Amino acid sequence: APIETGKKLGTDAILDGTLQKANGQLRVTLRLIRVNDGVQIWAGAFDESETRIFQLQDAMAFQTAQALKLKLNPD
Repeated sequence: APIETGKKLGTDAILDGTLQKANGQLRVTLRLIRVNDGVQIWAGAFDESETRIFQLQDAMAFQTAQALKLKLNPD
């Protein structure tokens, strides 16, 4: 399970996901889960044609990075 893996690795959060394929379409669902309490911090779903796999990868990487981006307080 993702939370146990995160604990073994000593991480604060873990990215978990699923991949579905039907009729030449791909759907990837990602979840960022906080390890200490299992709370879902972020989730995203990505749909794309099999022939546009690189666009799918780019969208997943960009949105995941945005979710992980530090939010700095001006103080």
